[in-house]
Amino acid sequence: SGLEYMPNAHSTTEELIEMCRNVRVYSTHMRNEDDRVLEAMIEAIRIASESDVRLNISHFKLQGQRNWNKADSAFHLIHRARGDGLNLTMDRYPYTAYHTALNSLFPIWAQKKGLNLSLARGRDGDVLRRQVEDKISGIGGYDRIRLGVVYSNRYKKYSGKSLAEIARSTGKPPYELMFDIASSGSASTVVFAMSEENLIRIFQDPFASVASDGSALNPGMKGNPHPRNYGTFSHFLRYFVLEKKIMPLEQAIRKCSALPASVAGITDRGQIQEGWKADIGVLDLKKIRSYASYDNPIRLSAGVEALLVNGRFTIRNGRFNGTYSGKPLRNVVV
Repeated sequence: SGLEYMPNAHSTTEELIEMCRNVRVYSTHMRNEDDRVLEAMIEAIRIASESDVRLNISHFKLQGQRNWNKADSAFHLIHRARGDGLNLTMDRYPYTAYHTALNSLFPIWAQKKGLNLSLARGRDGDVLRRQVEDKISGIGGYDRIRLGVVYSNRYKKYSGKSLAEIARSTGKPPYELMFDIASSGSASTVVFAMSEENLIRIFQDPFASVASDGSALNPGMKGNPHPRNYGTFSHFLRYFVLEKKIMPLEQAIRKCSALPASVAGITDRGQIQEGWKADIGVLDLKKIRSYASYDNPIRLSAGVEALLVNGRFTIRNGRFNGTYSGKPLRNVVV
């Protein structure tokens, strides 16, 4: 489920419980990841517990500076649920900024009505403005929100710029600018709203996988998407493991391979084992690093010397050889 987005936001807790009775795992982008994150966690745990399924919290995080201190309470909920017998896993990408649609920074009730001028100027306009500016305040201000991929011709040239920068450039008040961009066409944002301390704590949980929450993006695409699409695993290994040493290398590799394969119910990949599919990467630990950044997010990483996918070399001597040996994966038992 993606309960912070339309139309999934219409789903009730009871509806999700009934739906989950027909599956074996519930993986969720929770209903809230900032001011009401604890309530959202309680809901997710209830859904999985009452429907008797496994729970995976996707890209688990605590957004907004005023919510960073909720980590103890969040992990208390996790440990209590596990103690009660719930199989609870999570995943996370190694960055302190998230990537989302600009529209999602507006409250759900406004998204349901439609972000247009009649809403902004109507009787609910002042309420909407207060709620949005309260959310932005919790994030840390308009300077912490950058435009990512922009589809409105009027604002495409501002891709990669913060809303505060664009407001200064255009002379528009930041809130009015944000509303105008949202109502004039689709746009994504990169929002700097998480703490590295909490990020490390999440990664150190034994049941937390590394996952990009990203997409397979065309190298020639326009705009400034999140660097996680190109840099998640190399950045995790270089910065968090080899430099900050938050965990042993073998544990880090497990979080990138065997653990997510197990969570996804893929039974013949994720480990080097006789009879299993040969998906094997050979890394040069002196060279491994991400070159994708927030300013230049579509860049390949370095340090992968060789890569086998389904037993066939796709990278040799650090170069892609043109072999496409991947295939869609389906789990059998989860």
